Amino acid sequence: MSHRDIEFSIVSGSDEEMLFACLESLNTAMRASAHLNWVATVTLGIDADDVSAKRIRRAFPHVRLLERSSKTGASAGHNEVLRASQARYVWLVDDNVVFLAGTVEMVVSYMDRPENSRVALVSPQLLNPDGILARDGYAFPSMRRILFEQSGVARFLNDPGPGGSTSEGASVLGRGHDVDTAPGACVAVRLKAIRQTGAMTDDAPASGAEPEWHRRFRENGWRVVLLADASVMYYGIRASRQGHRQFHPEQLDGALYFFRTGRPLASFKLFCAALIAISGSRALAGWITRDHIEASTARQYARRAWVGLLQR
Repeated sequence: MSHRDIEFSIVSGSDEEMLFACLESLNTAMRASAHLNWVATVTLGIDADDVSAKRIRRAFPHVRLLERSSKTGASAGHNEVLRASQARYVWLVDDNVVFLAGTVEMVVSYMDRPENSRVALVSPQLLNPDGILARDGYAFPSMRRILFEQSGVARFLNDPGPGGSTSEGASVLGRGHDVDTAPGACVAVRLKAIRQTGAMTDDAPASGAEPEWHRRFRENGWRVVLLADASVMYYGIRASRQGHRQFHPEQLDGALYFFRTGRPLASFKLFCAALIAISGSRALAGWITRDHIEASTARQYARRAWVGLLQR
């Protein structure tokens, strides 16, 4: 493969129309950046409709198609592209992202600056379709925050939530801001940093792959940056911090993976035990008050924490 400036890795789910909207927006954006040498790779599940693949090849003949097992996650799909790429920067993109004018140029220009040579990853801001910021969090998961939030203490302490979901610089336009981690819906990654640090873990939980990966970047002296001037439209789940039910049990899978791979085993086990106790109390309270949603959510938390407690 010839050396390129940029490669886009797009992992597609089941929404064909969103994928086509993403590819159309990418084509438009890159036509305005004719000096950049780029290629796009779309990873499809092997059970994707053959008609869809033919439609993609007909509409976007320059796009390379890969097939993957439906049982493998987005990380594995992106990793296949990362390991083979020879580009300077690889963009990892969900198919529910629409590129806005100037975003690719701004991110590449930022990463090309000599003072930013240790920037491993840049995330543009994710905007909801209504233009409101869709921010999923820019701090690493925190054991304390999760326990405080699940026990109700966070509401009295005005704690930002289970993931430590805000970064002070994230809402300020005009500069790039170092953050712990960034949502993985649309990020540009420096291939040199990947060669040193490694790719994402293929079988990590969906919500845990990026934070663990970004932690490895930081441990190796690389930076993770939010570029607030650059934006993409994001048609994913709207971010919210309205109470503990918004921190879904699936997100806990990612937090548990992050803690298990980066914290001492004793503190991880203690956290799991504490979460089991808190979740058990919540489940009992939900059963007494006939709040079935509360009881079910709490049981799922307790079940996941119990699995974590039994892990070696």
